[in-house]
Amino acid sequence: MPKLVSLPKAIWFGSRLLRLPIVQRQPNTFGWLAKRGIPAEIMDSYLRPIYHSRAIRRDAKRFIAGVHNRYTLAAAKELTEFCKPVLLVRAADDRIFPAGLFERLSATLLDARLVTVTDSYSFVPEDQPAELAQLIVDFAG
Repeated sequence: MPKLVSLPKAIWFGSRLLRLPIVQRQPNTFGWLAKRGIPAEIMDSYLRPIYHSRAIRRDAKRFIAGVHNRYTLAAAKELTEFCKPVLLVRAADDRIFPAGLFERLSATLLDARLVTVTDSYSFVPEDQPAELAQLIVDFAG
């Protein structure tokens, strides 16, 4: 992605393509994020800002072009000193983020609780909103 966004108008063109349901259902866009798909009005709320705003497209381009795992690894080192309670929620059927990543993050944090939600892909708030809300209420309580 970082190399792709350097092409002229790549973000603009991508924002237009992402409005098409057939593109949204592809594994490399939103297809593997929600198990039963994302309702059209929710998808529109995700995509409307980048579709309509040149400033947001510019920021998205800068962000994507700057993505590098060295930042993630540097942040992970800092997390070893974070001592507040953390709730990590992962999806049992996640096709994007391997379970091992959650386990590594859980082991890195001093006071982490790792919970696995069934019947969900990566976007647990879309697939299992009630269960996620209850987990958060229980954790915060």
